[in-house]
Amino acid sequence: MAGDSRHSSRADGGKVGKIQFSDDGELLHCEGFIIAMIDGHASELAAAQSDAAAMSTSPDLVVQPEVHDRCPYGSSSGLAEAIVRTLKLDPSGVASSKCPLFQIPWGGAEADADAQTGNCTFGEESIAYFAKLRENGWNTAEFGGSFLSFEFIRRRLGLFQIGGRPFKDYFPPTISQGPPQDIDFMTIKDIVSNYICRRLITTESGHVGMAPATVVSGDSVYVLLGCAFPVILRPEKITGQYEVVGECYVDGFMKGEAIKGLDDGEYMLQPITLC
Repeated sequence: MAGDSRHSSRADGGKVGKIQFSDDGELLHCEGFIIAMIDGHASELAAAQSDAAAMSTSPDLVVQPEVHDRCPYGSSSGLAEAIVRTLKLDPSGVASSKCPLFQIPWGGAEADADAQTGNCTFGEESIAYFAKLRENGWNTAEFGGSFLSFEFIRRRLGLFQIGGRPFKDYFPPTISQGPPQDIDFMTIKDIVSNYICRRLITTESGHVGMAPATVVSGDSVYVLLGCAFPVILRPEKITGQYEVVGECYVDGFMKGEAIKGLDDGEYMLQPITLC
């Protein structure tokens, strides 16, 4: 199965499970297994900062992760690469390899202040920062008109902890002499569009991902057989059925990796009823 390209981009690895609707069509009976628990989540992109209305009732809410010492990506650089793949929704890493995300210098004290408040002021210091970027060879016009929206997002994420570090610390603190030549600035536009109505998440196992903005800490991430993406489920306390929060991206579980764990007994297949 590992060499079957048809299944290489599916969380379920192409594994077939039992799927059946209830007689009244209200419930879906399927099979799956839990792979992670949501630990922390960042804020949603606020309605005022995009053309889309906020999806959740608390777009500003940030839940910092409790787990900081687990890294399933091998190293700090591996974690940084996983964050880029996540924001790009790019499990193969092909497009992410040319994304300049963590090469773009952080915006200084004003950006620090915005990270504290969750707002974006774009005052005199930010204007000077943009001017210095251009002086040093960073042509913000190459970002496809998305640079200011990108600034909104990264300042809003600035203090969210990933791997024990705030998001802003993944960026260079000073402006370098121009970007590398082999990068694709337009990939930043993808990050902006991908983040709308979603939140950056971490799991108790240290994985990073992106989930619907309605996610809450403690939600469970499942691989459902027959579903290409991991799914966030929330159990109903009385019925034992599961509410579907939505599909999500969890880096490290997008290409059927969890199926080996299922075959090895690390995970347990269970019947699941979706309501």
